[in-house]
Amino acid sequence: MLAPELSEHEFNPPEFTPLAEVDGPTIVRPKGERSRCPGCGEELRVAAKYVGVPVACKKCGEPMTAGTSEHRVAYLADCPHCQKEIRVGIKYVGQRVQCKFCEGELTVSERAAS
Repeated sequence: MLAPELSEHEFNPPEFTPLAEVDGPTIVRPKGERSRCPGCGEELRVAAKYVGVPVACKKCGEPMTAGTSEHRVAYLADCPHCQKEIRVGIKYVGQRVQCKFCEGELTVSERAAS
C-alpha cells in the first residue's frame, strides 16, 4: 500500500543486450619439441613422430632417446591464429601465452605420454 503523497509510476526495464562471448585461449598440442643433446649440448629439433625413439645427434652422433624430459627444452606448436610456428618454453606449458607474431592467446598442452 502506498502513502497518499506517493503515486505509482511505471518502471520500464532496459532492453536486454546479450554480452559477447568471452573466449579463453585456444588449447594447442605440440607438433614437436626442442631437445638438448647430452653429448655436445646442441639444441635439436625433434618431430613428434620421433619422441621416445632412439636417435643420434646430427652434430656429434651421440645416441639419445628423443623427447625425454631430462633433455627437453621447449615445445614447438603452430599458432592457431596466424599459423606460424612458435617455440614455447617448458615452464610455460599449460599456461596462457601470447604468440610473438600476432599476439593471439593460446595454451600449449603437455604432450600425451608415449
